[in-house]
Amino acid sequence: MIYVDNQVIDGINRGDEQCFRQLFDLYWSYLCSVATMYVPDPDYVEEIVNDVFLNIWTHRGHYRSPIHGYLVNSVRNACVTHLRSKMLKERLKEGYQRELFLFASQRCLAEETPLEVLSAKEIEMRIRQIVNTLPERCKQVFERYFYVGESADVIAAQMNISQSTVRVHIKMAFDRIKSEIGMAVLFTYIFGGLMS
Repeated sequence: MIYVDNQVIDGINRGDEQCFRQLFDLYWSYLCSVATMYVPDPDYVEEIVNDVFLNIWTHRGHYRSPIHGYLVNSVRNACVTHLRSKMLKERLKEGYQRELFLFASQRCLAEETPLEVLSAKEIEMRIRQIVNTLPERCKQVFERYFYVGESADVIAAQMNISQSTVRVHIKMAFDRIKSEIGMAVLFTYIFGGLMS
């Protein structure tokens, strides 16, 4: 077990950056190896460990020695959260892939394409109108995701909400748009590369 002096923990609680750096240097490699046991992707491992340290610095003021168990448990919990989030993302992706497949098979039998009914500009305007009717938080999340192209984890961090909440907002927005303009028009718009 890595030994951390009580003065280092006290220093972190007081906001001493040098003490925090000392803890970081002592534990960085060790916590990465702990995270690797649960998450095999090194990029995600580094992100998870960074987030744990960021959380420690953000919530400083109440830590006690020994801190070893707390750090290890924090990394384990972050790995579990990451894996759950990844599973949810895969489920959402699979759901939309199934819908896209159904849409494609239905459109093969149809005579007119959705864009013969509505122009790309009309679809763009209609989507923006629908987005403007969403609840404010849902609207903010969806605009950042759909128009700015930010990922769920970036949106979650910047808006101080969980990634699963971000995905729920995105799904809710897509479902509303789909019910208003139809799945065929929405998917043709997105996958036809018509977004500006």
